[in-house]
Amino acid sequence: MIDGIKYVELDIRAHGYGVVNWNGVATKGEPVKVAGQTYVPEYSNHTIPKLRNGQIYVSSKCIRHYLFREEAFGLAMSGDACFHAKSGEGVGFLEQKLLAMLSSSVGLLRGYLETVKGAASGGYMKASPLTVSDFEETLGNVTLYEQHCHGADPTADGKGNTFFSRTTAGETAYRGRCVIGIEDLQFISLSTVAWRCAYPIQGGALDAGVVEATERLRVGILDYLERAKLMLGLDQLKPGLQVGLFSRRNALVPLNEYGLLLDQDAIEVLVQLVIARFKALVITQGQGMFAVDDVRVCFSDRPQRWDTTKFQGNERGEPYAQYYEAQWCWF
Repeated sequence: MIDGIKYVELDIRAHGYGVVNWNGVATKGEPVKVAGQTYVPEYSNHTIPKLRNGQIYVSSKCIRHYLFREEAFGLAMSGDACFHAKSGEGVGFLEQKLLAMLSSSVGLLRGYLETVKGAASGGYMKASPLTVSDFEETLGNVTLYEQHCHGADPTADGKGNTFFSRTTAGETAYRGRCVIGIEDLQFISLSTVAWRCAYPIQGGALDAGVVEATERLRVGILDYLERAKLMLGLDQLKPGLQVGLFSRRNALVPLNEYGLLLDQDAIEVLVQLVIARFKALVITQGQGMFAVDDVRVCFSDRPQRWDTTKFQGNERGEPYAQYYEAQWCWF
């Protein structure tokens, strides 16, 4: 039995105006038969937001994008700056990219998958400890408006029309949820044993090259945690990392994985960083606005239902759960 806090759940309320997360233009219609031939009509005169049962929502992908926008800006671009493209510049370039990601919230919180050019399978990955829900609008102020341009038909073939419609909203209120899983947050695997290696390390755990690469990674992560700690005003915390061989507790087949294990203070810094980013989250795009008003926190050993009595504050009463135990550590 693993005791302690296993999940940190956030109940998040936000307000806004208009639509910030569009689905785009409705371009395809239902297939139609004309003179024995079937064709699919195309339209470009109706803009649709993301809707679910007539309710506007902001997708979890949009929320995650803005949570990590500052550090992840430009990562999806083509060329050497692209962290999602297959790596073709050699091991040194790949190490440089992954070191930068793991030494930031991109690797520690958002997660990534880095495939290797020319490899049939595999790659390097870091699972995200965050599960973010879609943010559903609760007021129901959905509006459909239509426009009409007076004058001649604008298309040469005479088949077009001058009507345009859009589904939008006035004042909005949203509710969403985020769950931080401590198991995925506390351990960074540097081993291919369980197919989740986060960083390219070749050789035995005590080889000089492996020790040097691991130390470079450890220093980078600790530096980021120290800067985050100061930014959040958590001067009393002393985040640390263990380096060595670790196995998952209570596993029938204990797999010894080489990696980094975050201590209680390091986990606390990252948890408080997620809370702070949600509290400061603002989205302005698509002629709409979204801003978080309130974040309620619940520390628990299991995911809670939407029971607001569970979210009474952001103080935890027991340590975070320890999912891994050290077989040996050199730091």
